[in-house]
Amino acid sequence: MIKHLSISSLQNLLHLYNRIWREHCFPCSWQQAIIIPIPKSGKDPSNPLNYRPIALTNCLCKLMEKIVNRRLVYYLEHNKILSPFQSGFRPGRCTIDNLLALETDIITTFLKRQHLVAIFFDIEKAYDRTWRYGILQDLFNCNLRGNLPIFIQNFLRLRQFRVKVGYQLSDLFIQKEGVPQGSVLSVTHFALKINTIFKHLQPSIKSFLYVDDLYISCSGDNRAFIERQLQIAVNKLTQWSILNGFTFSTSKTSFVHFCRKRRLPPEPEIKLYGQVINVAKRGLTQKDLPAKFKKSAHHNSVALGLADRGIVHKDLPSIFGGLPQVPDLKLHPSDEDEDLQMNCDVSVPTTSVPPLHPPTIS
Repeated sequence: MIKHLSISSLQNLLHLYNRIWREHCFPCSWQQAIIIPIPKSGKDPSNPLNYRPIALTNCLCKLMEKIVNRRLVYYLEHNKILSPFQSGFRPGRCTIDNLLALETDIITTFLKRQHLVAIFFDIEKAYDRTWRYGILQDLFNCNLRGNLPIFIQNFLRLRQFRVKVGYQLSDLFIQKEGVPQGSVLSVTHFALKINTIFKHLQPSIKSFLYVDDLYISCSGDNRAFIERQLQIAVNKLTQWSILNGFTFSTSKTSFVHFCRKRRLPPEPEIKLYGQVINVAKRGLTQKDLPAKFKKSAHHNSVALGLADRGIVHKDLPSIFGGLPQVPDLKLHPSDEDEDLQMNCDVSVPTTSVPPLHPPTIS
């Protein structure tokens, strides 16, 4: 609807935005949101915890948020304030970056016949528990002054919401803490607040983030050394979470031990808030699947499906494990086929690894 406004209406809207920006005011209606609870699939609908809240906010406010967010992101990226190990909602980055980094560490560990232990953390209600004053403090520490931090301060204060079920609206509730759900600026605010987490880890620990999904890892020949280093890192993360108002979920946080050695001793015991971190449940492997769903059969079906669309030939990557060759067909380099991407992005080898240098992440 905003795209179809007349020139005079757009000029009035621009005048409104400039007044909000320069006079440090903020419309009260922009501070309100309507929450629509969406039930999670396969969960008991009688339990309020089994609903996913969807926040509807003012469209004019979202447009101004995008303008401010573009300036904020440019400042953070240009001054290299955000950690290079944060891949969430950043230009030129995606979840594949973290997966490839983990794959590289696993392959390197297998080549050196060492141990690699990775811990995957889950933050409880990450957005709802983000410390607002901490965000403003981080903006100040980034040498941001003037209209931008003042706008963000007005944006975060006095947030209110209603819950809508059917045609019924609840009374107004005040959101005392956290960043607004459904907001354009909330992702950048959260990324800035969690950015300091990397400064609390020792050099022997590798860490990567995708928004609020954190994993840390440590590798080496001595399992006792790995366990000790990870326990120190977990203790530091616990202190960081207490100081910044976050809480790690002890039930959802888990670790995985990657190693090709046999007859290993019991898994290491690493404690979070005094509780031993769970070992991640083993996922499905090729042996668990029926024959028609095994790797070779699946790749053959993918190859035949792609051949029907004329985008497969004999020079496909070897990661497919020997696809049937289709004569007189050419591969178009510009075609980013989903079937090809599904098989080529990340694939930890299940057979012997050739003695080559591990891939690096650019």
